[in-house]
Amino acid sequence: MVKPDWQRASIVFVVASMFLVGCDEYKKAKVAVLDAGLMVQQTIDELKKGNKTFSDIKTLLEGLKGNLDNGEYKSQVDSTIARAVQAFQVGGESYVDFLRNRVIEDLESLKATVTGKDPPPRIPILASTEIAAVDFESSSRKSVTVIGWNLDVAQKDQKKYYVAIENAQDGRRNADWARISYNGQYAVTVDVSQSTGILKHHDNKIVFVGFDPAFEISVIKSIPAPPPPAPVIVQAIIGVKTTNNDKDREVHFVYTVHLDGVGARHDATHAYGAGEVWPDPSYREFTIKLDRPIPEADRQNYQLRVRYESSDGDPNWIGRVSVRGKTADGREIPLLGETGDFEMGHHDDGKKTERVQREFKFNQ
Repeated sequence: MVKPDWQRASIVFVVASMFLVGCDEYKKAKVAVLDAGLMVQQTIDELKKGNKTFSDIKTLLEGLKGNLDNGEYKSQVDSTIARAVQAFQVGGESYVDFLRNRVIEDLESLKATVTGKDPPPRIPILASTEIAAVDFESSSRKSVTVIGWNLDVAQKDQKKYYVAIENAQDGRRNADWARISYNGQYAVTVDVSQSTGILKHHDNKIVFVGFDPAFEISVIKSIPAPPPPAPVIVQAIIGVKTTNNDKDREVHFVYTVHLDGVGARHDATHAYGAGEVWPDPSYREFTIKLDRPIPEADRQNYQLRVRYESSDGDPNWIGRVSVRGKTADGREIPLLGETGDFEMGHHDDGKKTERVQREFKFNQ
């Protein structure tokens, strides 16, 4: 059935009207896109001028969010504001320029989305603001927190982004992930407290690997103090007790401290008692300054030699000896406990050698 002319005209009018309405909506949408892109670019341009406080940056973002009509775009700006506020609360004013540059990057990404282009990839970055070195010796060290951006990306890619510790002796080792925590997208914290054992002697830096630019935190005072020198004995104090038979004037004794089996190595010639009478009973001490100090830990490898000499005849002597040592730091320590009585003299034409020379091994 052929439609009357007026009906055909009506159909054409309706279609034409719909087309015109569609074109108008398209134009409005295109204008909206251009307006949104322009507003984002204007905000970027203003931020690039620098000299902005964090309050200025936040005000610009709030204004941009209020002017955008698209809910998705508003949400992206709102997310940027929230991250910037959180990072600023941790880092403070010293991070303002870092945050301004990161906000610009976020807005460049938003502009790409608005204009139908692929946004650039989100790259994790850490602020280059100097952080105080970690004092290895400090018992109060706890953690270090580094401000950053897009750190959720780093957290998900632990093969590329991780924390390592440089050691002057052993090279680089990876830090235990259990000691690393990410605070959202804006900060990463490393637990460096002494109880964790994350740091060792000779560590010199904490390195955040994978980030561009690279980021490092110095570790100081990690070189252990050299061990104190081993204590040594520098003097031998010989105690001589006469218990029977006075020592006559013509008799003297030579006392030698030496290494067992080696012979005289420590002040071999110290003669005492010549021209003196040591009555029975009596006690006296003689101090020998050793030519070579004796390591305190090795003292039981040494011994005392007592040699009898007489300038006239062979009068005998009976007594006891003991030895104490004096260390380089002034301490006195026992070396030889008091012996029992022993006799010395040239009786029997020297057939009994123990009466001419005796050896007493240090036993304390």
